[in-house]
Amino acid sequence: MANILLVEEDKQTILNEKRALRGHTVRSTETLEEGRGLLSKNIFDAVVCGVHFQTGSCYDLLKFVKSDPIHSSTVFVLVSFTSTLGTQESTETTAKLLGVDKFLALTTFDEGFFRHEIESLLELPDELTEAQINMAIKRERAHLAVARGRYSEGEDILRELLLEMARRRRSYDPIELATVQHELSMALELQGKHREADKIRATIVDF
Repeated sequence: MANILLVEEDKQTILNEKRALRGHTVRSTETLEEGRGLLSKNIFDAVVCGVHFQTGSCYDLLKFVKSDPIHSSTVFVLVSFTSTLGTQESTETTAKLLGVDKFLALTTFDEGFFRHEIESLLELPDELTEAQINMAIKRERAHLAVARGRYSEGEDILRELLLEMARRRRSYDPIELATVQHELSMALELQGKHREADKIRATIVDF
């Protein structure tokens, strides 16, 4: 299971992509600005971004991801539905120069093909442990709580996750731990608990 961010202006395209990526943890936004905001608070395995936006350029988000030490290894995929070949070629050339991992030029949306193309870029385990599945579910619950303004609830879920990870100290992924710590610090900041957030951030190990 991967943690994937969809940034796409067209609502139907977002629905199609979410359906194709069932089983993964997927978050989405219709604006580049909000996409950048989500990246500043979370670590994603992949960013799947549309090409056409009324405000901003997909290249700016691509440059942000590939130039940031935290996100530089994040898979970045650009998806274009433009039917004009010349436009697609020009966009793909620019994207490759900026470090895009994959440029998908589509005329129609095929769920199976789209899923295969995204997963082929990700290093996915053959199967997830029960602990990993439970962790992903709880993180998603925390995300939803924070997104709906229930910051205290999100904080409680993330604290519970950290306790669980401490109990299985030998089996957790250190990057997963750092991610949960970062998300907890953001939930604390949103409640004005700046000192507690600073304490959490002070314990985060850089990778």
